[in-house]
Amino acid sequence: MRNICKYWYGVLLLLVILLLLFCWNNWDKLRFFAFREPEVCALCQSQSYDVPCLLDASTGEVGTLVGTQVPGKFQFIGTLRASGGWDSDSQTGSVLIPANEPTLTAEPFCRDCRWLLPQELKGSFGILDLSDPSVPQVYPVESGVYEILGWNLSVQKEESGFWLEVSPLS
Repeated sequence: MRNICKYWYGVLLLLVILLLLFCWNNWDKLRFFAFREPEVCALCQSQSYDVPCLLDASTGEVGTLVGTQVPGKFQFIGTLRASGGWDSDSQTGSVLIPANEPTLTAEPFCRDCRWLLPQELKGSFGILDLSDPSVPQVYPVESGVYEILGWNLSVQKEESGFWLEVSPLS
């Protein structure tokens, strides 16, 4: 009987060590899902927009890329990390998204969005289609051309970050 107990203690100790190693190697991922859900998710329970939006997943802030600009400057909601400009005559805009991106923040997002964001985003910024916020469409900010909600978005990688240009579809 004693030999069996020693065997099970050894197996239990090995499982605890393996669990600790897994947690140590995946702490960032586990920490992201450990927070309580907010009362209102910054992504899927946000306002509906009929234009593309920019998500700063390190803060949970969402700002439209079209429609709320003043000449010469975008009015992002609360974030100063991305800067841009708007040409009212040609109806085109541009945004510089910084290269030094912090990690994702879990607090502003519900559990479903916490699963979605790490799968879809390459950094902490994302391009959004929030025409139906209950089913948000998230696109990574990476080099390429996107057509979202009747707008053409072109993203180019530069040394200082990503250069995003917005223009109406022809």
